[in-house]
Amino acid sequence: MVECTGRDLKDRFFKYYSNTDREAQSVLRFLLSSILNCDYSEVNFHLNEAVSSDQVKRFEQAFNRLKTGEPIQHILGKVEFFDLTIEVSDQVLIPRPETEELLYWIKSDECQLPQNAIDLCTGSGCIALGLKSIFPMARVEGVDLSETALQIAKRNANQNKLEVDFYLFDVLNPKETSTPTYDLIVSNPPYIPIREKEGMDAQVVNFEPNMALFVENHQPLIFYERIGQMAQKLLTKEGAIYLELHENFALETLALYRALGFSDVVLKKDLQGKNRMLRVRR
Repeated sequence: MVECTGRDLKDRFFKYYSNTDREAQSVLRFLLSSILNCDYSEVNFHLNEAVSSDQVKRFEQAFNRLKTGEPIQHILGKVEFFDLTIEVSDQVLIPRPETEELLYWIKSDECQLPQNAIDLCTGSGCIALGLKSIFPMARVEGVDLSETALQIAKRNANQNKLEVDFYLFDVLNPKETSTPTYDLIVSNPPYIPIREKEGMDAQVVNFEPNMALFVENHQPLIFYERIGQMAQKLLTKEGAIYLELHENFALETLALYRALGFSDVVLKKDLQGKNRMLRVRR
């Protein structure tokens, strides 16, 4: 029987994908780190090691799913995010680097430690769990309209040993109840107009929940408007709102919050130089 190594798996992968494609290279490293049971950054040091028939089988199964366009994160069932391991599936958005940037901004920006923080449209819970890791003494909540997403978020909290309260809540139709105030309100809500769907990567459109991505064409800022209205009542005097947003609607979102009465509104560019984040204070 001919011995198979990690390098053979790599060669098999690049018979289908271009070895000059940076995204394909990254996907391969994620896949091999799981198959070879090593860290993402150490894959190249393990390529000459023999792999078992079981490892080859796992590779082939994952490779066949990749060829259908399924994201590597769904195939592996997890993603590393902000030094946390986050379970993902087709019921929640895959955490993006831009969302990590939002958390790093909060971490470097917030001098006063919040007592109460909430993540609206929490999905996998990645932002709420990131907030809890930054502010371990704060009470952190995460809310979402999807019960399935909340189940995943709760598993992520248990997996990462972080205490966050997750519960069902509709941001667009909030019920009038007695609600605590928050020093920190964070959200990465749906913000892509449906008309942009045709031009998007099929991997995103076909494998990630549309309800977490899209809004009606005539209401691209509907979630930001509702969050701002809620914050008028729920945000403490010294509190802050941090939002991830659509670069094409950044200026409109800034204007919206100023119109709602917030005087301290700041846009921040991501590492690609795009206006993708907003901080709001009273």
